[in-house]
Parts: sequence; C-alpha cells; structure tokens
Amino acid sequence: KGGIEDGDTIIVKITETADDGDIVVTIIDGEMIVKRLRIAEGKKILISDNPKYMPIVLNGNESVKLFGIVEH
Repeated sequence: KGGIEDGDTIIVKITETADDGDIVVTIIDGEMIVKRLRIAEGKKILISDNPKYMPIVLNGNESVKLFGIVEH
C-alpha cells in the first residue's frame, strides 16, 4: 500500500515549478487536485496513483495553477 489515501494529511511546499514524478497540488478550473505529474514528449499529464481515476492530459484549454508539491 502506498500513495496518498483519502483522509491523509499532506505537507505541501508552495512553489510555481514542478518536475516529472512530483506529486503536485493543482487547481484546475477551480477544483483543487492532488496527482502525480508526468512530463513526456512535451505533454504534461496528471496521473492518480489510484487506477480507478483516469489521467488528466493538460492541453492548454483548462485554467491550471500549480499550488505546490507534496513534501510528505
């Protein structure tokens, strides 16, 4: 068992940059989301560690703001 579970407390480092593989806290179209960032072939994809949630491919049409990265 790994990753972040519902109800877990996380520590977030507020930043405007993130790297491939970071767990990020983003605000997309007004909704706060915690996902793993993958950057491949110039595309940014937010992936849940829980396989029941589909990846979110950021295509530039959504309003996205990086809030920070999960430290713990």
